[in-house]
Amino acid sequence: MIVCLAPLLQRWIPGTLSRNTSGSWWFVGDPCGWTCATVTQCLLIYSDVIVSLYVIDHSKMHNWLHLLLFNAIFALAFASHAAAMFSDPGAVPLPTREESQQVNLSERPRKKTTCYKHCLNPNKPPDAHHCGVCKRCIVKMDHHCPWVNNCVGANNQKFFVLFLLYTCSLCVYALGLIVFRAIACVGHGWDGCAPFISRVPFIIGVVFVALLFGLLTMLICSDQLYSVSIGGTPIDRLKGIKTAPPPSFWMGLETMMGGRANLQWLLPVHQTPDEMQLVPNTEPYLDDDLQNVL
Repeated sequence: MIVCLAPLLQRWIPGTLSRNTSGSWWFVGDPCGWTCATVTQCLLIYSDVIVSLYVIDHSKMHNWLHLLLFNAIFALAFASHAAAMFSDPGAVPLPTREESQQVNLSERPRKKTTCYKHCLNPNKPPDAHHCGVCKRCIVKMDHHCPWVNNCVGANNQKFFVLFLLYTCSLCVYALGLIVFRAIACVGHGWDGCAPFISRVPFIIGVVFVALLFGLLTMLICSDQLYSVSIGGTPIDRLKGIKTAPPPSFWMGLETMMGGRANLQWLLPVHQTPDEMQLVPNTEPYLDDDLQNVL
């Protein structure tokens, strides 16, 4: 289901999906990742269908605004998830056979710009880390997320953050609609609430999903914004690599989003090059204590 959406998203929203160096769609063939990503998409669809058909009262004209807004947020969350999943997260080009053969394993303790794990890439940028699932070095790798079956890196962090924001908003919106519909039904003696009552088990399922995913996405999104504010990733912090923070949190957001604030910030698309206003990157450096050890 998700694979079939890739060419459609690229056609409807140009720039949503990236191609890797081989010209094919970027995707990770990890069975666990595909399972988690498919479950995520199915839960989004399930919640949207239940809320749209049985929670929102279609007999009242003003509720159609809720229906349109809820489905708009759902569409943005769904598209952001697909964009984060199928976008190249910032993979470093693979080395040639000659370059791989020139890698000297004896230099491993001293040389930090070479990937010694799998790809034997002597041209690894200082801010790149190797992912054992993607089998590639990823620039500004934050982590590998099974729920999007992809790494979160320099090229798709925006899509990942948008997915978190829209999913969290969708969960809060769904809980609010369910609570207000239940209050309205009680106030009117359950008159005209037959569709709502008949689907109570399914609605309880939506409440559980909304609470779980709402809390999870809020926590992860907070961590992502914290990384933006300090200009580093959790992997950098674990390895003792210090990175210079951006001049301001807003400029850090501009770096992540790909340019100055505009409507494209709200869409899972890459901003056009003429609108790019990136904060200059500063090469990471090792902590003094770690330098002495190495």
